[in-house]
Amino acid sequence: WKSFDRKFFYEQLTYAIPFGLASLVYTSQTDIHNYFVSNNYGPADFALYAVGCFQIPLIWAVYESVSAVVIPKMSEFRANGRIHDMLTLSIQAMQRLALVFFPIFFFLEIVAEDFIVTLFTNQYLSSVPIFRINLILLPFICVIVDPVGRAFPDIGRFLLKLRTIVLIMLVVGLSLLIGRVDLTKIILFVVCAMLIELLATVSRVSKALEARVDDIRLLKDTGKIALSAIMSAIVFLGLYTIARSPALIYCIDSGTWIARSLGFEIAGELIGRVVFLVLCFLLFGLIYLAAAIGMDVIDRETRRRLFSLRSASS
Repeated sequence: WKSFDRKFFYEQLTYAIPFGLASLVYTSQTDIHNYFVSNNYGPADFALYAVGCFQIPLIWAVYESVSAVVIPKMSEFRANGRIHDMLTLSIQAMQRLALVFFPIFFFLEIVAEDFIVTLFTNQYLSSVPIFRINLILLPFICVIVDPVGRAFPDIGRFLLKLRTIVLIMLVVGLSLLIGRVDLTKIILFVVCAMLIELLATVSRVSKALEARVDDIRLLKDTGKIALSAIMSAIVFLGLYTIARSPALIYCIDSGTWIARSLGFEIAGELIGRVVFLVLCFLLFGLIYLAAAIGMDVIDRETRRRLFSLRSASS
């Protein structure tokens, strides 16, 4: 600590600054549409839009927990020239996230109306279409590119340039669209811009990892996870369509009775709706678990842990 290595300091700056600036630009990307909407629409419309852009709790916490584990391993593989191992690890991490994000996406798309009404009341029913469009980004969060990018300094510079271009595209596009189209088209434009950036980033990362066409086989399990989630969504949608109305009414009546018994009469509907959503989530979870096991996308070790936890709880 008594010495100062200028060369090392310069290397660290040239590595860190592009990533830092790229993160700032990304934050601007994710927030800029809110400023345009709040500045050009009334408070009521902005409230509907903000609710529609509601971020699902814990999603980024799950992503960051996986990313934090992967980053040092990626740096180790890069230092040892194990490029293909980096590709394999990134796909394995993506599969872990897909196991969680894919079913959550389909579940929320189906119960979006009940989800929004439970959290924000019937006044925000118009937020449901915005919420459903915004959810389209959820499955793509499982694409792990940030840990790989940190192992390649030139990708930091690429991200800075790309995100700056996308930010400019968002500003220009929003300037042209605001006031001329409805809010669902605004969020659709934002989602498309973010997907374009992701596609370009994946292309650049794939090049850095020397990915080949035959490496597509590594995505086999991810495809099976997606198929399991789709099959579960189809089964659940059928049950949800048939049983939603009577089940919801029963849950609300039961919640009202419980609230009155406890002296909280005003919270009866909320309790009922929360119970209804929890039951829906448990039903979908059981269907998805059965499909995932049937498709053999949950390895034996994970299955053993799940059943051991069930045995311990019983």
